[in-house]
Amino acid sequence: MAYELLREVLLPDLLGKELPSILYWAGKSIARKYPVSNEEEVIQFFKDAGWGNLAITSQKANIMEFDLTSEFINARNQSRKETSYNLEAGFIAQQFEQINNVITEAFVEQKKRHNLIHITVKSDSKDNI
Repeated sequence: MAYELLREVLLPDLLGKELPSILYWAGKSIARKYPVSNEEEVIQFFKDAGWGNLAITSQKANIMEFDLTSEFINARNQSRKETSYNLEAGFIAQQFEQINNVITEAFVEQKKRHNLIHITVKSDSKDNI
């Protein structure tokens, strides 16, 4: 309940229209403080942090796709309120940027009908960090 109050009430009031971009930055910041070595550790971090169950749905050369599910996501979808999952996207982007040493971004698509969040991670193999 406390997490939901912070995420659903306080942060949107404080950050307003800047919420998605600040959450993305915050996710990247958390990833820098808790670096991992591979995708299995990213998945485990999501479980440990209580962010939900992260599953790889597709993996190509420079693109990985994930689905994120949880009871929290189900409840948020039921409320019909627009929510941001940019914290999770920023976290994933930064982790894969650190793992692969190339510029990486993540994009979120909320799939309410399926009660999941789809995250696409794109890396630019020509743009090393």
